[in-house]
Order: sequence, then C-alpha cells, then structure tokens
Amino acid sequence: MLSTLRAHNPIKVGYESSIYYYWFEFLKRSKPSARSKKVREDFGDINDVEFMEWWGEKGLLLFFFDNLDNDFSQFPTVGVRDLETAQESIDQGRFMVSIDMTYPKKVIMDRLKGIVDRQATAKVGIRKFKADKGGKYNIENKFDIKALKKTLAVYDLRIKDKKLSLWEIEEQINLIDKKSKNKGDIWHWGNSPTQLAAKRKVQTVTVSRYLRHAEKIIENVAKHGKFPVHGR
Repeated sequence: MLSTLRAHNPIKVGYESSIYYYWFEFLKRSKPSARSKKVREDFGDINDVEFMEWWGEKGLLLFFFDNLDNDFSQFPTVGVRDLETAQESIDQGRFMVSIDMTYPKKVIMDRLKGIVDRQATAKVGIRKFKADKGGKYNIENKFDIKALKKTLAVYDLRIKDKKLSLWEIEEQINLIDKKSKNKGDIWHWGNSPTQLAAKRKVQTVTVSRYLRHAEKIIENVAKHGKFPVHGR
C-alpha cells in the first residue's frame, strides 16, 4: 500500500504539502532537552539543518523503512552468478550484490532484473507503506495540512512578537472566515466598542486554542515521537 508515500512524499508533492515536513518543523520548535533520548538519537540534531537535507539523510528511513539503518555489514552478500540460487538470502528482503565486472553487461543486468521483478512485491523488496503502520515512526491521527500550517504560523508569530495581542495575531493570519453569508454573524456587526470587544473575544479564544494545540503537538512529538497529537 503506497498511498502515504504517494500523497506525502515531499519530493513529489513539495515539502509544504507533506505531513512529514510538519512533523519535522513542530519537533524543531521543541527544546533539545525536552526531546526523549530515542527521539534525539533517531532524528539527530535537526536545529541547524533544513528539512529536505534531513529528509534525504534520515527522514525517508524513519518513516518508510522498518528499522533500516546504514550498517550494510548486516546484509548477506550475493555474487551475480549466485543470484538465481541464493533464494534464502534474498528472501530476507535486504542483500548486497558483489558484481564481477568481467561478466557481460547483459548477463549482469538480466540477473539483477530477474531478482527485482520476482522480489519487489508487497512481501519483500519495496515494503508496504501505510499511513499508520509504515516505518519506525507512524502518523498517529487524521490530519489537515492547512490546519497544521496555520497552527505552526500562530505559534511562530507568538514567539516572534510577544507584544502582539492574541486578536492581533488572528488579524494577521486570518484564522476565522469573516465572509459568512449569515447576516446575523458577528462579523457583519458594526464597530461600536461593545461590538469590537465581542469580535476580539472570539479572535482571542480562537488563537488561544491554536496555541494550546501547538504546544501539545510539540510536547508529544518531542517526548513520545507521536504526531500530530494535541491531547494528553
């Protein structure tokens, strides 16, 4: 099942449309000391690296391949001439090929292609990539990319300029749809002091909710390696 890879591979869809970009960015907002030992070891020092660089080095392995690391010494080695008979080693799903370049190119390519064609199935080779059971780290809940983007923007603006009131943050990011067709809606009211106070109260409550969610998401992704979780 490749739905998650197809839908959220940052190389294909652009990183700002990928759930894994937001996982990385929310984790980056946490203090290194707040991250669990496991998260620190698995994700590495992410504070001074951009997402796409990190994705190529670590992200793909963490999210799409079960416990795969770069220690190739653990993989069995198979010679090209043994590819057709080394089924036991190949069935482990990971192996290295030692190529004798004195063989004709066609023989080498045919034997490699034969193994890939037979083994790159849902069972071995390319793994099943699932939204909730893919790799070492998994997406915990249903998510909305646009909502995560807004949540991150609210948090960043709050950190950047703490002099801004919460209703001013809402004004800048425009979290609330103020173009409701309901003429009785608060945003169709006038701008008397009482009416403005009512509007700003709604804006303040809205931004407060986004900030609580952001803080919980950051806490859970740092402590537990779970994302996106804004409860608990």
